[in-house]
Amino acid sequence: MRRYVSLTSLCAIFMTLTGCVSTGATRLGAAAIRPAVDPETVVIYRTADQVPSTYDEIALVFAEGDHTFTKEERLYSTMRKKAATLGANALILDSVVEPQMEQRLSGKWWLEIGHALYTNVVNPPNRKGKALAIYVRPRSE
Repeated sequence: MRRYVSLTSLCAIFMTLTGCVSTGATRLGAAAIRPAVDPETVVIYRTADQVPSTYDEIALVFAEGDHTFTKEERLYSTMRKKAATLGANALILDSVVEPQMEQRLSGKWWLEIGHALYTNVVNPPNRKGKALAIYVRPRSE
């Protein structure tokens, strides 16, 4: 019974760790330090043309997570949270990169199947996202 509990705990820890999204940011230039905002208020724009007013660039935000357990929505959510901690009220998306699966088999097929299992199951490729965190100025400023 004890062995079953420890195995279950180990599996739960593994699933928690592999489902995580790693998020980071690099501040840009001399952007003003702003107080954190509510992540739910951070707006996401696909292009800079969609931003309705002038804005200050605050930071480059990036996120990365396992493709199996991390959906794009989770990437966006973590980027919004990171931007909010920096005082940004919007993000302009740069890119989301989906991992490409190797699907070619040739000559030494048993080696290629082993390689495919390793790269897609043991050490799976990651889904990556980048965005520009900005502070959109109110129209009255």
